[in-house]
Amino acid sequence: MKQEPSRASAPAASPIKRRGVLLGSGAAALAGVAATVAARSGQQDVVEAKAELRQQDAADGYRLTDHVKRYYETIRV
Repeated sequence: MKQEPSRASAPAASPIKRRGVLLGSGAAALAGVAATVAARSGQQDVVEAKAELRQQDAADGYRLTDHVKRYYETIRV
């Protein structure tokens, strides 16, 4: 009777562990995409708000506000 030679190779990773890695990396990629979309939509709101403020400032001209008045008071000699 012949005996098969013993194989001293590393055990293969189980399919469950490989699936876990793939699912984890997929979830991480999805989270990255969601964060990017959320950041970009927030940036659009900020850009629109700044544009609106610039239009209001251009129409109003120079305004003497309280903090500007305080500054003028501090630089008097």
